[in-house]
Amino acid sequence: MHRRGCRRLAIRLAVLLAVSACLVAGQCPVAAADDAPLPLTLQECVARTVAGNHQAFIAASRREQAARELAAVRADRLPRLSADYSWTRLDDEQTTDVLGYDVILARKDNYAAHLRLRQPVFTGFYLRSAARLAELGLDQGRVGEELARLDLTYRAHAGYFAVLEAERLLAVADDAEASLTAHCRDARRFHEEGLIPYHDLLQAQVEEAAAAADARAARRELTIARSRLALLMGEPRERVYRPVEVPLADSVALDLDGLIAAALAGRPELQAANYRLEAARELVRQARSAWYPQVHLEAVHERIGAHPDVAGDDIRNPYQTSISLLASWELWDWQARSNRERRATAAVEEARRRLLQTEDEIRLAVQEHLLAYRDARADIETARIAERRGCEQVRIVEARYREQMSTTTEVLDARALLTATRARRCRARYACHLARAGLARALGRPDFGPVTTGGTEDE
Repeated sequence: MHRRGCRRLAIRLAVLLAVSACLVAGQCPVAAADDAPLPLTLQECVARTVAGNHQAFIAASRREQAARELAAVRADRLPRLSADYSWTRLDDEQTTDVLGYDVILARKDNYAAHLRLRQPVFTGFYLRSAARLAELGLDQGRVGEELARLDLTYRAHAGYFAVLEAERLLAVADDAEASLTAHCRDARRFHEEGLIPYHDLLQAQVEEAAAAADARAARRELTIARSRLALLMGEPRERVYRPVEVPLADSVALDLDGLIAAALAGRPELQAANYRLEAARELVRQARSAWYPQVHLEAVHERIGAHPDVAGDDIRNPYQTSISLLASWELWDWQARSNRERRATAAVEEARRRLLQTEDEIRLAVQEHLLAYRDARADIETARIAERRGCEQVRIVEARYREQMSTTTEVLDARALLTATRARRCRARYACHLARAGLARALGRPDFGPVTTGGTEDE
């Protein structure tokens, strides 16, 4: 019986282990799939960034604030209903002598309740200026949303190409490390055979360690670039994306003056600067409204009494309704109104200068990004030729090294030059992509279609 119980226990344990193994085997591919980088196109990156980044929500919130302010200012033109309640305590009852009798005019305790309806009639054009300022604020909010979309589009391009560049640089670093590791093996074998001195082996090992450090740094930069891209799109920092490679497009001749004219016609920053200038001029009109009289129409329903219930007393009529036309005009304020008007006038000059400054900055930005784009295109071709020659140089030097006709230093120098050339070509490629996106941003566009003619650049 004891042996039979042990056998049953062993069978149960075996079945349990088998089931557990199946479950683990079924879950491992899922976990691996969850950890795998997710493919991402440039268009998807831009769409997710514009939709999920905090900057987009901030711009939308500012536009909503401007819309609510406009609605509030427009409501100021409408009549307003208010109520108030008061209690006044006198030292003594107020009396007067009428035919030798003391007649009470007011008792010690006086309660009053008022219901007021107040309508502005003339405010010196203050309300009209306030409404126009609110409309300009809403226009600036819409332009702010457009600016946020353009900025996020450019940042999406920058983050996307930063990940691609980091991936390419990591591949270059890994290739350099693998090449130097293989060279160290050859150098160790040659040293054991007595063909090279010990310091040549040490030099190769030092370069191998430096290449390993460079690969670790490139891997760290790739991790950081991926985290930045995920946060830019409003995703968790741990989510890993694998951007799809974007081919370089053929370029066409670009005219600087034509691009500047297009930028001056389409940049939202100029619209915002013009709105600010118009708002500054409206502030001058608003400041001048203080010189005019203020006229209001007011209807009041009053209830008074000697008790808190304002039910009247035996002296006065407890109910009274009146309509009044109120006019007020400030005649002297120690030049406060004059100073406010002068300050508003100075603000107009500031806004005008800022508009001119914005135009100059746009011209400079277009020129800067156009030159950067042209230089990046030229650097790609230069780096391609240099890489081809560097590969040939490495092949020759390594072949001579195997025949003991070259030194370790020559091999390491050729390898280092080839690695630097490949990294330079990689950076030039994505600098070209980024310069193209920057040129589109300088023109006030989400992308720069006219740069391409439909063809792609050969790798």
